[in-house]
Parts: sequence; structure tokens; C-alpha cells
Amino acid sequence: MTAVARRAAPGRARIVAVAEKMFADDGYDMASTKAIALASGLTIGALYHHFDSKDALYRAVMEAALAKLEPAPAALFGEGQPEAQLRGLIGWFSRTISAPGGPAALLRREMLEPRLAQSLGTLAVFRAPLDQFRALMRALAPGANVALAQAAIIAMSFGLTNLGGMRRVIAAEQGEVPEDGDAIADVVTQLVLCGIG
Repeated sequence: MTAVARRAAPGRARIVAVAEKMFADDGYDMASTKAIALASGLTIGALYHHFDSKDALYRAVMEAALAKLEPAPAALFGEGQPEAQLRGLIGWFSRTISAPGGPAALLRREMLEPRLAQSLGTLAVFRAPLDQFRALMRALAPGANVALAQAAIIAMSFGLTNLGGMRRVIAAEQGEVPEDGDAIADVVTQLVLCGIG
């Protein structure tokens, strides 16, 4: 059977949907192909009919999940104050990784336990926002190490999104806990602007 026929064959979409939940909930290593096939109502042979390997299944699941993510709004790439654009980009990223459901959970897992051959920054959904971020950082802080700033912002956003302890530290200083993506973006943007100011 050709690769095109395999992608269109019945059962493939069901396998991808079940695998998305299992990879998101349990992680790559704990989600076995046998359990995914069983939960899909198919045999292990049927799973391997659609996917050559567990890695191939994971790549298909990540591709489908990333396609479900909301792209960065076009308004973030227009004219305007660099600080506001930076806050908008950080807000989009924070909302993306803090969203409920499988795609965001898979993204968080991939950030912690990378399985894809390429980095997330090279994927289409992140390429334009990261290019815009680099341009904004060069405008806001011409001598800054942009790669280090990018890593710090990703780490802070991810930490505030996923680590309750970090949110409590901020709350102790500010009196409120940043819970949603926009509140997290405000905190991270303030930290970045203080750092480059």
C-alpha cells in the first residue's frame, strides 16, 4: 500500500486521536503502541499498517496537534510600539502553551521531553513569531543576546504556565497569581522590559 493510501485508510484518524491523548497524558515512553491500538479498537498489526514505527505515529500526532494550534495573530506583525508587540507575542505563546486539551499538552511535553528531530522553533506555527520576536528584541535592546533572551522568555512563560511554585513567588511580590496566558504575558513582559531597560 502506498504512503498516500495509508494516510487515507480508515482507522488512521482514530489512531492519531487516541495516540494524541495518550502521548499527552502519559508521555511518549509510557504510551505503548499496543495500548494505543487497543484503545483505538484496532489490532497492533492495523496500527503498524498505518504507521511504520512509534516514531512515525508520534510525528503524525504532533503534525496534527500543531495544525490545531491557533497561529499568532497577524496584528502582532504590523506597525506599533515594540513593547506592545512583544507583549502580544508573549501573550500568544503563553495562551498557546497553557490552553487545555491535547495539542497544548503535547506541546508542553515536547518542550520538556523533545522527541521530534527538529526544534519547535523551526516549525511553521512558531517560525514567524520567533522571527518577529528577534526583530523586536534587536529594536528594543540592540546589544542584547537575542538567543538568550528568547530562551529566557520561553522558560519564564513555560514556568509560570506549568509550575505553581513560580506563580506563588510572583504572587508573594505582586499580591495576585498570574493564572491565564494574558496575565502570564504581562508578568514576563514586565520582567523582560526591566531586564533590557
